[in-house]
Amino acid sequence: MLVIFGAWLICRHLAKSPVFVELKNSTDAEHAESAPIVEAFKYGWKSIFMVAVMNWGPNTNSYTVQTFFVTFVTAYVVLPGTSEFFPRSTITVIQLIGAIVGMISAFTWGFLSDRFGRKPIYLLIAGLGIVMPIVYFTLLNTGLTVLVGLAVVLGYIFAAYGNDGVQMAYFPELFGTRYRYAGVTIAHELSSLIGGGIAPFICSWLLLQFGTWIPIAIYMSFTMICTVIASIMVPETVDRDLTIATDAVPGQARTAS
Repeated sequence: MLVIFGAWLICRHLAKSPVFVELKNSTDAEHAESAPIVEAFKYGWKSIFMVAVMNWGPNTNSYTVQTFFVTFVTAYVVLPGTSEFFPRSTITVIQLIGAIVGMISAFTWGFLSDRFGRKPIYLLIAGLGIVMPIVYFTLLNTGLTVLVGLAVVLGYIFAAYGNDGVQMAYFPELFGTRYRYAGVTIAHELSSLIGGGIAPFICSWLLLQFGTWIPIAIYMSFTMICTVIASIMVPETVDRDLTIATDAVPGQARTAS
């Protein structure tokens, strides 16, 4: 409830972008869409599909880091020199530390995307995401607190908050102002459903079936490969001018100079 109240309070005092306010106040008939979801699918279905795939890998990897890592170390990883599993109390503290570091990294990734472009930073994080699952599980499997902590922190920096730090600007810019709310919402929630929503269950099933983390790492890497492919196919948007009609058509953002 406290988080919800905080979000409500921020939204009440958060100013809308000038372009969006101008569009909302326009009396032009073409701006008076009564079915934004239908219009978003009609004019921006390509962007919806691309954004959904772009978020599939990050969302899958994020939920795996934030939820399945706890299950993995407490039910599979044994402390060195003992027969005891990694303590839940320890991994909980590590997760908290990872989340704090991850939040800071999100701002950093966002700043870098402003400086060097959305696309190259997004591709950098997604590309690293292909190989990082091997790093995560290799460190987790040691059972050493320091290395488990390193795995979780890296997971939050790259998997949980890495692409998210760029998405907040990149995804809306891939849609026209008129359809950005509906378009981004549909794409994001669709990818969350097929990605993070089922990722912990798939990871648990793979661990039970094969008894090793390797298939899980392959699954995580595959989703990131798909994200990289989709990210290559979309344009750069960092210099996009939403006041230009031809520059605000869904999926038609010009390449930044």
